[in-house]
Amino acid sequence: IKIILILRDPSERAYSQYMHNRRDLREPLDFEAAIAAEKQRMQDNWHFDFFYVDKGFYYHQVKAFTQEFRHVKILFFEDFESNPGKAVEEVLEFLELPMLESLEEVKKRNQSGEMKVKWIKRLMSDRTNPILNGIRKLMSRKTRKQLRNFVKNTL
Repeated sequence: IKIILILRDPSERAYSQYMHNRRDLREPLDFEAAIAAEKQRMQDNWHFDFFYVDKGFYYHQVKAFTQEFRHVKILFFEDFESNPGKAVEEVLEFLELPMLESLEEVKKRNQSGEMKVKWIKRLMSDRTNPILNGIRKLMSRKTRKQLRNFVKNTL
């Protein structure tokens, strides 16, 4: 088994996670207040998606993988952003796979940020809307997820 760990600058990772939670209407607090509330949230057994600072302390997480597995490759997210071709080559070499002749443009997906169209944001989060509930019954879970992601990432 080969494990690839991609680490991100902890402060960038924390803010990105915060913005994902804001976009998904899961985080009511501003960033500073959310950071201040983290210790209490941990004590109250909140989901780890709300542990913005704690998840950035990588040492114990990385140590667990390196102690359990012999083949661990550690990369940095910023290297993928600045030179995706080189990063992909490192991964292919680590996995002992043939090199690619070219890489198509890497497209960013699942970017964080708040939705631009606020009324759509409110509509998507309204679980009591009979029209949306009817649509939910007609669409498969996969189709609903694809549609939700399209709306979140486009609007």
